Amino acid sequence: VNVTANWRLLRICDPLLRQAPHPRVAFVTSGVTQGAFPFWGGYAMSKAALESLVLTYAAETQDSTMRVNLIDPRRLTDVFVSAMREDCSLHGQRLTVL
Repeated sequence: VNVTANWRLLRICDPLLRQAPHPRVAFVTSGVTQGAFPFWGGYAMSKAALESLVLTYAAETQDSTMRVNLIDPRRLTDVFVSAMREDCSLHGQRLTVL
């Protein structure tokens, strides 16, 4: 689901996103992709595949007004939420919340 659902959603929404004046796309990832965690292999693999999909889509849309990012919401904070409201120019990045 982590990969297939997001891939299908992108495929369906891509034409609409490309027509929007300032489209923003955010996908939720996990810190589990950054290390080796026993018994988390399947989940880590699916999130790593999602990250690859999103970074590829970001590269495909880099010359447009679209902004595509990965968010690792370890712990969402008010500071992070405020920063995202103030700066919507990030693109093709993995944003980690500490």
